[in-house]
Amino acid sequence: MRILVAADLHGYKKYVQLLDAVIERFNPDKIILLGDLLSYVTVDEDVIQILNKHQDKIIAVRGNCDSDFVLNELQFDASSIYKEVDIDGFKFILTHGHMMDLLDTIIKDKYCLCGHTHVYNLDGQFINPGSVGSPRVNPEHTCLLYEDKVFNLYDLDTDEVIKKRTLE
Repeated sequence: MRILVAADLHGYKKYVQLLDAVIERFNPDKIILLGDLLSYVTVDEDVIQILNKHQDKIIAVRGNCDSDFVLNELQFDASSIYKEVDIDGFKFILTHGHMMDLLDTIIKDKYCLCGHTHVYNLDGQFINPGSVGSPRVNPEHTCLLYEDKVFNLYDLDTDEVIKKRTLE
């Protein structure tokens, strides 16, 4: 199964367009969006159109910057603060990451895909794709490409994999 994982797009049109190009090239079975999809101040119709064209593949959760107004523009559900999914036999909690204290009891022995910090991390139980729109600490605009139990951290600017993690 091929999966693309992205977080913290914040409606940055240039980087959502680059993400769209990766989606077209990688052709994932699923797209996991971990919140903060659009700007909470303005809504760019081009960004909405790009996200909505992939609605049949998207599994999304709500971020701290995702207002009801913004979520109403999307043609897929991004209203939950977390969702649980199975990926190749591994249990995952999907969440933005801003309400982790509420999720401590359900995370336990599962992996967690989360955003919010805008800093990528592939080590340990908490896997973070970094930020598509506005990275912090690390300069790269990133997403994760998953296939055959391997997460590849992908740099949207250079079209290169910069880090890998194999699930065991």
